Amino acid sequence: MIEKMKFRDVEWLLLLVQKPDLAGLAEFLKPLNEVIMKANSMTEGRRSDFFNHLKAAADSSTALAWIAYTGKDCGK
Repeated sequence: MIEKMKFRDVEWLLLLVQKPDLAGLAEFLKPLNEVIMKANSMTEGRRSDFFNHLKAAADSSTALAWIAYTGKDCGK
């Protein structure tokens, strides 16, 4: 049976986790970036009957880019 993770366990894990280097992060995010670019390209050019749906999906996929945030004090 799996026990519930306690807050102190999470703190210990955070000490062990290292911030990824930019090259590793870029490689990790490459598939996501390709999907976002493909979705955005589907909304360009001639408008289809499903344009609003495609635009909503493309905008929503762009929102996933927050996982790439590496700002100040991120990962400490």
